[in-house]
Amino acid sequence: MMLTSLQSCYTIYHEASYVIDFREYVNNGFMISPTDTGFDYTPIAQLEVNYYLGQKVIDGDTKDLKKGSDGNYFPTSKRLMDKVVEKAKSLGGDGIVCFNIKYYPPTKSSQAYYQATGVAVKVKK
Repeated sequence: MMLTSLQSCYTIYHEASYVIDFREYVNNGFMISPTDTGFDYTPIAQLEVNYYLGQKVIDGDTKDLKKGSDGNYFPTSKRLMDKVVEKAKSLGGDGIVCFNIKYYPPTKSSQAYYQATGVAVKVKK
């Protein structure tokens, strides 16, 4: 008698929390907000920083990158924040409004990536 294993297709209930922590930047005087209201500021530039997942890191900078079970490197939330804040500061900004981070899964024609967007601003004090 031959026994075969049948696997059913089902999903498993689980809960997950994802946090992008602004405290390090805010505590150092850099303002970050998902909205553009409630602040007096001068806009400097629209920001878009993309982080493409991949199995090789060309420049060798693996600081704050993690390697997933699929072998792809992906950015930690610290790396996501450090890069976008660095870009805003390089333009003379001391804040980002309309800040958002999205994940785009892979498609047949593109690799997976995270995208951070916002407006670099100079906060009026």
